[in-house]
Amino acid sequence: MFKHWGKGFSLLLIAALFLAIGVKFILTNAKRVKVELDYGSFIGKVQPTFHLERFYGIPFAEPPVGKLRFANPIKPTKTYYNRDATKHAAACPQQTFGGNTSSEPYKSWLNGKKLNPLGHIKAFGPGQEDCLTLDITRPMGTTSSSRLPVMFFIFPGGFNYGVSWQLTPKFLVKKSIDMGLPIIHVTANHRLNAFGFLGGKEVAEAGVGNLGLKDQRLTMEWIQTYISQFGGDPEKVTIYGESSGAISVSHHLLAYRGQHNNLFRAAICHSGTAVPAGMLSDGAGQLAFDYIATYVGCQSASDKLACLKKAPYKKLLKAVEHFPGTFSFGAFPLTFSPVVDGEFVTSSVQNALKSGEFISKKFQNPTPEIIDKVLKLWPSDPKAGSPFSSGDKYALTPVYKQYSAILGDVGFQGLRRLFLRKTSSSMPTWSYIDQSMQHDPFIGAFHASDLPALFGLLPGGQQREYQTRWIAFANNLDPNYPGLSHWPTYDKGARNLIIDKHGAKDTSADTFRAEPIDFFLNNIDALTFISQ
Repeated sequence: MFKHWGKGFSLLLIAALFLAIGVKFILTNAKRVKVELDYGSFIGKVQPTFHLERFYGIPFAEPPVGKLRFANPIKPTKTYYNRDATKHAAACPQQTFGGNTSSEPYKSWLNGKKLNPLGHIKAFGPGQEDCLTLDITRPMGTTSSSRLPVMFFIFPGGFNYGVSWQLTPKFLVKKSIDMGLPIIHVTANHRLNAFGFLGGKEVAEAGVGNLGLKDQRLTMEWIQTYISQFGGDPEKVTIYGESSGAISVSHHLLAYRGQHNNLFRAAICHSGTAVPAGMLSDGAGQLAFDYIATYVGCQSASDKLACLKKAPYKKLLKAVEHFPGTFSFGAFPLTFSPVVDGEFVTSSVQNALKSGEFISKKFQNPTPEIIDKVLKLWPSDPKAGSPFSSGDKYALTPVYKQYSAILGDVGFQGLRRLFLRKTSSSMPTWSYIDQSMQHDPFIGAFHASDLPALFGLLPGGQQREYQTRWIAFANNLDPNYPGLSHWPTYDKGARNLIIDKHGAKDTSADTFRAEPIDFFLNNIDALTFISQ
């Protein structure tokens, strides 16, 4: 009896199994979406809960490996047939958060040992050189005739680390659907650290500086060619980024002497603008090149750059890890970042912003009088440092608050005001200040404090403010929207929209820290040593 029952059960089980496979096959296909391009077909996935379709890891360039390492990016030459675009792609080679800890000057106040808890962390994995891919998020049911506005986000990470998928755009795109102003969102990898921003005369002579910026530029060219196949409108592209991503955005505004070739029509910079840049062929860039060449055994090669292209990947990456990471005490100035190459970055930022003057001149040397003024405006007294108005508190090292004040005034607020003052008369420009963490005196309104709300991780008034205004801006070139307070352009009195955890109700004059910031801007050529 048991044998007979076993056969019957087996037959039923087999039939049920075939039925289950059939159902799974149908459901799997229902959760997939395919887009055909002239160099391949790409299969993405559907996220019904958010009413989204997503594509990951679409190659926008030929892999920068072999002869293409330390070379300008080129369009894909390979054909991809039914490429699986449902999973995250690898990041580009990553620097550790802390970088080299052997020379860290700060010590734990608990036991006197060197302290760098982030020293060897790589949050997005080790990465790989074959990494030039992009991700697309679009509303479910979007077709090639939809012609939706496009937002291209350039991720942060100090030009040392980061990946296209580190901040999910799903909540932002879902919000755009709910508003009736749907957008398509694009993120992309670009080369980082020495792989993307190697300096030195050898790099300058080969014309391969600022490769990370050029990767981003090629992404924008890809958008112009292919985003319509995904339902986007190539004539309605907004580029935006945070920190190094914002610095990148501002460089794209100035690239090739301001010739952006209609690759985008609007831009948003979150907590960062292009900093005064040194020359590709000298300074820290040359020192870094020489160190890396020596470390991998290329110091005696007749063509050191060609030798570096053939160097073992792991050894090259190890050399990169010897430099300070973004969260290292010696992170600033950034070892690997955009510099003047005479082509993409044609001039120092301060010159490029002088109403069409694109002249090249050497930086001035600071005079003793200027140095004396710097020490008066940014004293070592903790009471005068950042976080401001916090007395003697939070002075983790003797110069911690002094350095924080300089970094904030020079590296962020001063350059923000420079950009606004030079651009607001010729184009509609808006400025905002995030104060969502102002009630925490230790942290304060910190760098990137606006991103969690923008990307939907902090439900409430602040999130509604950012998402609504950014979506309105991408659609209508105006961040004002019914139900929100009026946000005037910067040329109407130089005012900032103040956004806190409840949202925004008012604006304030952009005069905070006016004396030190104006001094920096009036002497920016002589004070470039501060920001480099």
